[in-house]
Amino acid sequence: MLKIFLITGLVISISLIACKKESASDNMKGNWVERSQRLDTIEFVSFPDTKERLLNLKSVKGTNGLPKYAGGYYSMKIEQDSVILQWSVSSSISNKYYYFKFNNDKASFLIGNFYKHDIGDSILRFEKLK
Repeated sequence: MLKIFLITGLVISISLIACKKESASDNMKGNWVERSQRLDTIEFVSFPDTKERLLNLKSVKGTNGLPKYAGGYYSMKIEQDSVILQWSVSSSISNKYYYFKFNNDKASFLIGNFYKHDIGDSILRFEKLK
C-alpha cells in the first residue's frame, strides 16, 4: 500500500513540475500596435534565465515621416499596475513610472503615454499584431 502512495505521489509531482505555467513574458511575446493611429509598435524583449525585459518602441514617425525622438529600447520592470521605464539613450539615471495594465483578453494592454504620442491621450492602448 505504501508503494502505491509513493508511486502516486511521484507521478503527481512529476506532472506538476512538467506543467509550465504561462508567464507574463509569454503573454507579451510578439509585436503590438498602438490602436488609434496604428503607426507605433512595441516589441517586448526578454532574456533567458533572467527577469530583465526590454521594451522596443518602433515605427515612431513624426508628421515629416522621420523617426520621432524617444524611439528605441527601454529597460522595464512591471509592478502591479505600473511599469518602470528607463530609456536606453537617456543620460538620466532616474526611473519613470507609468500606468500599465495587461488586459485579461491577453490581446491588448494599456500603458501611460511615455513617449509623447501625438494624440495627447495620457493612456494608450496597444493591440497584439497577428
